[in-house]
Amino acid sequence: MLDFSHLLLLFVFIPTVSTAAMTTKIRNGRMPSAVGRIELFFKSPSELKDRVRFLRSNGIAAFNLVNKDKKDDMETWIDSIREVYPEADISAHYSLKHNKVPRKGIEQHAELWLKNLGCSNADEILMISGGGDKKAWNTVEALKATNGSSNSATPKIAVAYNPYFPSRQDQEKENRRLIEKLATGCVSKIYLQFGTDMECLQEGLAFIRSNTQPSDGAVVTVAGSLFLPTKKLIAQQKFRPWNGVFLSPDFLNGPEEATAIVLDIMRVYQANDVEMLWEAPGIRTDKDLGMVRELLDAAAGVDAVDALSETRQHGNNDNLVDTKGATASTTSTSRRSSKRLKQTTK
Repeated sequence: MLDFSHLLLLFVFIPTVSTAAMTTKIRNGRMPSAVGRIELFFKSPSELKDRVRFLRSNGIAAFNLVNKDKKDDMETWIDSIREVYPEADISAHYSLKHNKVPRKGIEQHAELWLKNLGCSNADEILMISGGGDKKAWNTVEALKATNGSSNSATPKIAVAYNPYFPSRQDQEKENRRLIEKLATGCVSKIYLQFGTDMECLQEGLAFIRSNTQPSDGAVVTVAGSLFLPTKKLIAQQKFRPWNGVFLSPDFLNGPEEATAIVLDIMRVYQANDVEMLWEAPGIRTDKDLGMVRELLDAAAGVDAVDALSETRQHGNNDNLVDTKGATASTTSTSRRSSKRLKQTTK
């Protein structure tokens, strides 16, 4: 058996791909595919279409639709996106809290879930149980109910995972639930909650890798949430923090500190092939896109290249580095980058 430190070294690496090419695309005004996914916020189908047209014109092709209310018309939203961007990659969230048959039990809830899965025009469905104590009808039960009914004609299924619980007991419970979800064989992607504890993030990624070894050609990919480190977002999280989102005092201290932390998270994501999901407060304007461009530019800067060069000089042909060392080495540059971004976050 490998100990934890060795496990980290096995899967954490600095990628060799085209940092310069990606930066060139950003500076030419086009968003590279490396930007990842965008969570969409809108008030009407027409506004949704406008938002998608705007993002498409900037090279963004992957979107997430949030399910915050039982009245959400997810299929209409998906059709609206398909109307203006047929080839878009759409992940539709499915809240088990909001999608239930009133005054009925697990069997009826499962029937509703399977019906939605079978008729959805999304590419992926992200199942969400919600925070707090788990009810009888939860993600694990829904995955069990799927029971092999998913096929090439139905969307892929994704689940959420939070590696940031301050309580070791709560984290162990979350880890056990992820293992139960994966054991159903229905999970194709894991979405990481946003948080600011880098050690927890690294441990969470190590836990995922150790429990998602490919078998029979099945590969479980990982996506990670990101917040735009704006004054508005920070003020919101101070006043009314979201359930299950654990943010450090440094992050809440202001945009400069928050930006440095977001940059460190982005570098860990990039080093571990984690797809980025931009959540709050949404990418809605040219100003928002400009901030994303700046963050991507800073995260893809000389730090990764220098770390790779240093690794090669020491004779490590596998291009492997320790995440803790990499994170520590980039912190000072993240602080400098955050100062350059300070004006953008106001």
